[in-house]
Amino acid sequence: MAQSENILLLNLTRMGDLVQTTPLSVGLSKAYPKASIVLAVVKEFLTAASLVEGVDEVVALDYNALKRIALTNGSSPLSMVSEAEELLSPLLSRKYKLAINLTHSPTSSILMYLLDAKDKRGLQMTPNGLRSIRHPWMLLFHNFAHNKQITPFNLVDIYAMGGDVPNHRERIPLTIRVPEEAEAWAEKFFRDSLQGDGPVVAIQAGASDAHKMWHPVSFIRACRILRDAAGARFLFIGGQQERELAEKIHALVDAPGSLVAAGKTDLPQLCALLRRADLMITNDTGPMHLAAAVGTRVISFALGPVFYSNTGPYGEGHIVFQPSVSCAPCSFAVRCVNPECKNMVTPEAVASVALRRLRNEPLFPGCLDDGPEFAGCEVFLSGWGEDGLMDYLPLLSRPRAFRFTLERAYRRIWGETLVRRQDPPGGDIPVPSRSDRIFGPLAALEKLASAGRGAAREILRRSGTPGKHLDMFRSRLSGIQAASGKIRELGMAIPEVNGLCQMFAYEEENMKAADLAGAAGENVAIFGNLLRRTRSLAYLLAEEDGKAQGGSG
Repeated sequence: MAQSENILLLNLTRMGDLVQTTPLSVGLSKAYPKASIVLAVVKEFLTAASLVEGVDEVVALDYNALKRIALTNGSSPLSMVSEAEELLSPLLSRKYKLAINLTHSPTSSILMYLLDAKDKRGLQMTPNGLRSIRHPWMLLFHNFAHNKQITPFNLVDIYAMGGDVPNHRERIPLTIRVPEEAEAWAEKFFRDSLQGDGPVVAIQAGASDAHKMWHPVSFIRACRILRDAAGARFLFIGGQQERELAEKIHALVDAPGSLVAAGKTDLPQLCALLRRADLMITNDTGPMHLAAAVGTRVISFALGPVFYSNTGPYGEGHIVFQPSVSCAPCSFAVRCVNPECKNMVTPEAVASVALRRLRNEPLFPGCLDDGPEFAGCEVFLSGWGEDGLMDYLPLLSRPRAFRFTLERAYRRIWGETLVRRQDPPGGDIPVPSRSDRIFGPLAALEKLASAGRGAAREILRRSGTPGKHLDMFRSRLSGIQAASGKIRELGMAIPEVNGLCQMFAYEEENMKAADLAGAAGENVAIFGNLLRRTRSLAYLLAEEDGKAQGGSG
């Protein structure tokens, strides 16, 4: 096979992100059957990478060493490659048909710059040391890092669509390779170790970040309810570092037939165990994605920096609890001293939904009565959306909160733009004259986008005779720069519109033209995109507001 047929997926993240790569790798292997799919990972997650379907070769990198070299050499790729030649040789010694960076870090952008690839997507560094992000879905991927609540797509779909894998049509599932010997081990483990005949519920009480962890006492209370109401047995899982926590919870739950597997399995064995559980209750963790990949239904918690739709379990019929607090989701950089979000999800709420799942009672949007146990949270059910991608719809029968309405409007805009590749609805209708918390900022954004587009259009019209219009060019360029700066400032000040402003900023950063006419044309398009999306957001919110008022009448 020619080296040019290599396809590289650069995913220098954690276990869960690697599992979420599988529809992308499988889709690419189908689209390019003669290509070799190479997955580059952090060496600590080599075992997890070996489970990913569709991958022909895994390259493990010493990422910590790479980061140290990158910090030492600043933004000089030549200095970095000379220092890290041995570390990088497995990747730099070949050519690629396609390379996709599924990592946010500056170090990964330098590595992308150094690769010999015909088509590079995602974060990369330009020859002059600036940031560049290629491919529309990769722009959304980076927007998602700053604006989780208004980029409501699952990371699995963002990865896949970033590789032009038509996940919205084929619905490639989350799948992993589980060796036969691991399946045989798990079968014997269940037969010899788990006593009784009640349903088996896997419990993952730990997480890589303490801010993502539901309170241990809440796990204990929920398990006791399931023990008494359904005779549930529990399989407490996790890594070696989580074994002590698992053993404490196991002892206090005191459910006959239960046991601790934390720290006693390797990764393939854990996957095989999860396949045999009737249900998993978990924080947002790598094992959560493993359970979804082997077909086990999941109940998970979107706490701290986690947002339900972005990294929730992928597949149909999973449940996610999201606390109803204005600060959720918080930034990964935030170290909250009073994580109230953890108290908003009650054990009684979780147990009531888990019992319905264990009894195979139907679950569908709006099926849950809004009782006091659900007062502090939202509950979402995963399934396929109208756009063909993974979606999460509310199970509680209650009026929609504004933030959910905003999310749905953003999903419609990005869906029309990136999935159907057409203008979003209402993009030609001016923003209504209203002064509330969202329409006022949208009107200001509309004015800035219109001014920037107008200035760029005038430059484009006169670009054939630049010598005659120098003063006009200076004036209009100044206007474009001023509008751009104010758009970014508005996004920072008003979170509800920052999804639009951040996408504008990324598109502006990725302008390619070096000549006056080309740059003006790109500016016309970029400001035009912002104008249409701004008007569409206003249109969709006004439409939803009209429905609500009509319903209340």
